[in-house]
Amino acid sequence: MPIQKAEGVILRRIKYSETSLIVTLYTKEYGKIALIAKGARNPKSKFVGSLEPAAYVSIVYYHKEGRDLQMLSEVDSMRSNSSIIKSLRKVAVAFAMVNLIDSVVTESESNEDLFDLLNESLLVLNESETDIPILWHFEINLLRLIGFEIDADNPEGMGGGERLKGEALQIFRQLEESDLNELNVEQFTRGTFKKINRFFEKYFEYHIEGMKQTKALSFVNELVHKN
Repeated sequence: MPIQKAEGVILRRIKYSETSLIVTLYTKEYGKIALIAKGARNPKSKFVGSLEPAAYVSIVYYHKEGRDLQMLSEVDSMRSNSSIIKSLRKVAVAFAMVNLIDSVVTESESNEDLFDLLNESLLVLNESETDIPILWHFEINLLRLIGFEIDADNPEGMGGGERLKGEALQIFRQLEESDLNELNVEQFTRGTFKKINRFFEKYFEYHIEGMKQTKALSFVNELVHKN
């Protein structure tokens, strides 16, 4: 049973037995992989605090060909998400991004560009004051990388009432043309937020089979509507 090393972003985790966790990562080297972290729910486990969704980690695991679940041996944090965890909006955006990757990527499908997009978006989210526009920028580029690039003038599958206009279209254009590290989107109204978010929801639903709004995206909606 060979030992493998990888770096990855944790997409999700679920309880397994009374003491363990199943953790799904998106890695640069091997794409999406699922691992069992034995004893991770034990307060004294070496995994405590290291297996949170959106964390960027390096791992060592035992790989067995043909097995759905690999065995996690070691995990080390590669970056602190200290700014993200202090903001509910940033937590919601981070969870939305990992949920989207989890929804569109199949097992063991390596894509370095997609990995870099996720990793860099989380890095900027942690280091900047921006939150929601990072999610929109991420969605634009995620769709482009998986072959569904948006033509805002004629977006496939979108009815006239769903298309972006006015302020919403201006913000979309700005995001489309901006580098991630240079985002400078001005404040937007709740109405504009609602239009842009609904546009992305409908576009994903039309192009990605079985795609529905994730709980994380719903949480983003609720937070903005309350503020």
